[in-house]
Amino acid sequence: MHRILYLLAGIAAIAGLAMLLPQEQRGIESAAADTSFSSGAGGLAMLADSHPQFAVMAELAPTFVAISRVQSLNLVRGLWLDDRQLDTLLDRLNEQRRLEQRYGELLPMIRERRAEIEQATRLVSEVEAELVAGRPVEPALESEVNRAIGELMASFGEFDGLEKDLNAFKAESRDAIYGLLTPNQRILVQDYQECIIPPAGDPSNPELVGQAAADMTKQLAQLRAMSDAEYALARDHLAGELWGHILRHFPDQQQGKAAETERIAAALDEIRALDDDQFALRQRELTKLVLPYDAHPPVAVPAGRQVNEAEVRARIFKFFIENNPVAVIEAWRDGPR
Repeated sequence: MHRILYLLAGIAAIAGLAMLLPQEQRGIESAAADTSFSSGAGGLAMLADSHPQFAVMAELAPTFVAISRVQSLNLVRGLWLDDRQLDTLLDRLNEQRRLEQRYGELLPMIRERRAEIEQATRLVSEVEAELVAGRPVEPALESEVNRAIGELMASFGEFDGLEKDLNAFKAESRDAIYGLLTPNQRILVQDYQECIIPPAGDPSNPELVGQAAADMTKQLAQLRAMSDAEYALARDHLAGELWGHILRHFPDQQQGKAAETERIAAALDEIRALDDDQFALRQRELTKLVLPYDAHPPVAVPAGRQVNEAEVRARIFKFFIENNPVAVIEAWRDGPR
């Protein structure tokens, strides 16, 4: 489904490619009409007439692509990938995007040879009309169409190489991403229910723990906005509040109230001493300075749950490779999460 949508998006952008797509036999009437074929809107109209489902999908494509991007992002958010995993995933998706963009390098050549493409299309349509009518194809027409198609395929043979390279990389990426995930994360991929708005979950959900860390970034900015006098009065209270946060979210990590509150207060002093540029560059690191614990605890796999490797690989392909939501994942990674 999604492959067709992306194909259609490309067709809409590059009308001249419509004639290169495989088409079903259209019958005598449509074959005769092809004598006035042009590679612009007329080519797309012919394609829509032959395959009405393409026209419908083309109209829906922007919405479906937007939905797919959000669903993929929600899966990434729920997996709680560590920095290494997230960087590796994005490296893969960016390289795939680079391979996909190589197709665009062929556009100038296609535009320059549009007349030859149109001629080849007309000749094939003439052959089709003869075959549908049960007549033998004249040797002159056969020779001409073979010459035109041969030249066309020689000119655009690079398409085949691009497609092979891209498909091989996609298969390699699917397997690499599968190997990147922990067993628990594979279960999450397997059980993921596509959604636009993710459920809030329960207090033990690691997403909520992560949200607490994100909230802390805002609180650190407010901390720096205090005057020295205000901070002197609030310092110990703030350290105690953060200690309470640790008890709620990391009960197995705490090392005792006295030691922790002293460490937290020293971290707050360090954060206030930074200049604005340092604070902006080190925000994530500073959150860990205050809470140096794993904010992404593993989600327990239900007893007896087994990974269906084929299903997980297929879902990795669907959510990451086929849709390639690299831009939205990068925007989320670089945002205030």
